[in-house]
Amino acid sequence: MIAEGISSTDPDEANELFQQAQEILLQDLPATPLWYSNVTGGYTDEVDNVEFGWNSVPLYHDITKG
Repeated sequence: MIAEGISSTDPDEANELFQQAQEILLQDLPATPLWYSNVTGGYTDEVDNVEFGWNSVPLYHDITKG
């Protein structure tokens, strides 16, 4: 439906096809997680530049000695 909507020259027809595709997506995938609730963390003066990536894992290659 998305491919058909993209190739349609009629905006109303394209929007109808996109809405139908969204309805199918809502049935197949009713929720999408936007973040991870589990995070590993801690504190020390021994290291600097500790940051966490998108998946809540520390970016080890950026950590430096404090």
